[in-house]
Amino acid sequence: MNFTGVAPDAKLGMWRIFGCDGGANEDTVIKGLLLAHEAGCNVINLSLGVQSAWSEDAMAVVAERLSQKGVIIVAVAGNQGDDGAFLQNTPGTAKHVVSVASLDNSYYPAKVFTLDAVRGDSFVYQLSTTTETFVNGTLVTVYDMDNTQAIHGCADDLPILQNHGQEIQGNVLLVRRGGCTFDEKAQTAEQVGAIAILVYDNEPTKGTDDEPFSIMAAKSNIPVAAIAPAVARQFLTNHLLPSNVVFPEATFDKSIKTALKVSAFSSVGPTYELDLKPNVAGIGGQVFSTLPRHLEGNGGFPTGWGVRSGTSMASPHVTAIIALVLQSFHQTPTHMEQSISTYVTEHLQNHAILPNQNLGNINHPLLQGAGLVQPLDTILNPLHVSPSSISFNDTSSSKYHRHTLRVTNYGQKPLNLVLKHLPADSLDTFGLEGQLAAHRGKPKVDTGLTLPLPLPLPIFGNRIHLRKRGPFASPADPSNAIEKLQAVNPFTPQEPTPPGHTKVQLELSRRQLSLGPGQSQTFDVEVRFPPTSEHVYQMYGGYIQLHLQESRQNDTLVQANIPYFGVLGRMHELPVFDDGFPFLSTSDNISNVIPSNRVFRFHPSSLLPHGGLHPGLSSGHHRELITRQLDEQGQDTSAQSSVVPGLPAFVCRLITASPKIHFQVLHESNHQVVGYLPDTPFEYWERNRLRADDFYRMIIWDGQIQAEPGSSAAKQTVAPGNYVVRISALHLLGDPNNPNDWDNWVSGPILVE
Repeated sequence: MNFTGVAPDAKLGMWRIFGCDGGANEDTVIKGLLLAHEAGCNVINLSLGVQSAWSEDAMAVVAERLSQKGVIIVAVAGNQGDDGAFLQNTPGTAKHVVSVASLDNSYYPAKVFTLDAVRGDSFVYQLSTTTETFVNGTLVTVYDMDNTQAIHGCADDLPILQNHGQEIQGNVLLVRRGGCTFDEKAQTAEQVGAIAILVYDNEPTKGTDDEPFSIMAAKSNIPVAAIAPAVARQFLTNHLLPSNVVFPEATFDKSIKTALKVSAFSSVGPTYELDLKPNVAGIGGQVFSTLPRHLEGNGGFPTGWGVRSGTSMASPHVTAIIALVLQSFHQTPTHMEQSISTYVTEHLQNHAILPNQNLGNINHPLLQGAGLVQPLDTILNPLHVSPSSISFNDTSSSKYHRHTLRVTNYGQKPLNLVLKHLPADSLDTFGLEGQLAAHRGKPKVDTGLTLPLPLPLPIFGNRIHLRKRGPFASPADPSNAIEKLQAVNPFTPQEPTPPGHTKVQLELSRRQLSLGPGQSQTFDVEVRFPPTSEHVYQMYGGYIQLHLQESRQNDTLVQANIPYFGVLGRMHELPVFDDGFPFLSTSDNISNVIPSNRVFRFHPSSLLPHGGLHPGLSSGHHRELITRQLDEQGQDTSAQSSVVPGLPAFVCRLITASPKIHFQVLHESNHQVVGYLPDTPFEYWERNRLRADDFYRMIIWDGQIQAEPGSSAAKQTVAPGNYVVRISALHLLGDPNNPNDWDNWVSGPILVE
């Protein structure tokens, strides 16, 4: 391919941490980090992560310690952009680790086809893993019953396809994704004489309407490829088929409409400690890159090459730029007061650019950090600002509302600078802008959500994955669990996070700076809030920019960017539990919601063989995840655990993350503490999301307790008697010694026989 990498002189070290199934546990990742450090790596990239916005996560703690030793750690922001705020990935959540967001590429090499019915345009397609080349012919389709979509083309559709046999024979068939495997679609089409199939997805994820998806086929005798949902919609809505279709063998550079915009999949910050994340952005959407040579079906590209998207593509881009900058600074050292690793990471942020700034489209720092990294500017620009970003935190305390920044000229010429404030549109975390009267305790909004009850429910590492898409919730009266849900807590994070219109004023202690060679000066920046009545937890943000005084009429000549953000509201006042949660149910049937006026009866020794734990359960079964598995999208892939019927199960849904959750067993009569559920309290729980596989958690009690909280305490079976279980969740940024900063729930009576 004759490409030169971003840092061609860098020495590469690689440590494999994923197994054959595509996952790894955190211990393996940490071991890989330590091995890379011991080998002398200056920069370490992790194109992986687990969705956890806690900087206390084990991987983040280790990465932070290595950062303090002078190693620059670069990690993904994550690919959960659809799921709202506070969804950064660990270890990128560590304070001094560089978390990387993704921007879409400007062009990418693509296979395209033309349709006679649409003159002068071409359309991208992607070959399946079983297809090396596609065939020309006539593109036809068979509409479904509503005459708006193509049929799925599965074996069940064979009679319908046979009725259109003369139209399909010898032609390329357009079918819709879903209903069966891609191989079955190909085999069915082949039976009715089709020479190839094109597949589209009529329910694409956000931001993928103009992109074909990847097709993993196993065995297809005819060519199979995917086209973009928007393209198929154009063909079907306008009834353009049948029409002649041509698939040239050449690869073309295809422009991207969303060039240099934040990728739809890129995760939104901040961390739960309100640190500004991500830090910077790299190109991660539609990247032409190397791939493992053993992979088959690379979209028609040569072996070892293909197009991929994700923050996992943006992160190595930024890592290579840091290596290039380090090489330059080692060759022409600067007399800096900081360590070189701190200087480089700050300088990288100082001289990132804000794409589309001239068009007035300023992305929020929680989407892109300081902006798109610029290697040449980072190397050549002598202006340095520290710190390189600002978090004004929330409005609970004035401690974080004023910051001092130090500006240094490491160049050989004097600099006369003008300071400017460039606010961005806020992020409306809960969708409450325009509903400023909404507050805890006020009337809730009717969302019309319903309670799906697919049973039995499979459990994966104490996470229940619903087979039916859509949210699950219990109303405030759990006895009516099957009734239509009439209320949802207004502090449920919006997914994805919508933009708002709130901006704040910044008071700058100085508007101009004059710096001679080697000189430093400081200035203060203080945030001024709108009236408290307008605070509905919007996350405001923007940039402080330093311009050369001689070029202040030309806004393109920005010398440095300093991103900032904050929250209009008191985070410690947010509720942890959603309305109607927690509630008591049975381990094998979550629809069996136990109201507070009904006694739950169980006999641990009759449920558990030999009075011990059921096979497949362990004392660690109470943990949210026994061992988190990582895949390339940062999703948990924990193994399935067995379900013991008849045990009490506590179903929790968190709309705000909590650093600590206690599960206490109390005497029903006087609420005196008897003990704690094994291995509790839980620490650093993430909030739950609206998608079905992460809508709630279920904690099962097997009758074991321990006298003291903690994972190392001795465990024993609770004595027969009447008990209740109290769940206490500490508010985010709450004071553990303040009773008002805890959400508490107490179950109905539980009779242990």
